[in-house]
Amino acid sequence: MGSKQNRRTPAYTPERRVSPRIRKNVSVETTKLEYPLGNIDSIKSRMINLSRTGGIFSSKDAYSPKTLLQMSITLPGWVKHRPGFFRVYEDSIGRPFTVVSEVVRCETAENGYHIATRFINIDSDDLKGFINYLETELEKHP
Repeated sequence: MGSKQNRRTPAYTPERRVSPRIRKNVSVETTKLEYPLGNIDSIKSRMINLSRTGGIFSSKDAYSPKTLLQMSITLPGWVKHRPGFFRVYEDSIGRPFTVVSEVVRCETAENGYHIATRFINIDSDDLKGFINYLETELEKHP
């Protein structure tokens, strides 16, 4: 007879995430990407945390898993970490970090919902800048 695995939850569960998350209470504007494109309103909410691969934001509206969103996240100073000649100028005008993401889950929260997303499309230079920004933030607040 083979041995049975212990089905109890271990005292320590290792972190499954590949990318560490940082807490960020910044504004995010989300727009549902659906067809036909028409009068699609964007919704303003707040980010809770971010990682290289996704994030969680609070919302008064629920989203179904697999919903595609365009997210414009206000991250002051992120552009200076982006490669390119015009990054200083872009930083001075406060360009948001924009990404297409997919809803992974939607959980009920105190004042609405917490929406977990996975980033699926980011400009390559924006991604480099975002990763550099996150690494800098992680060094400041480990």
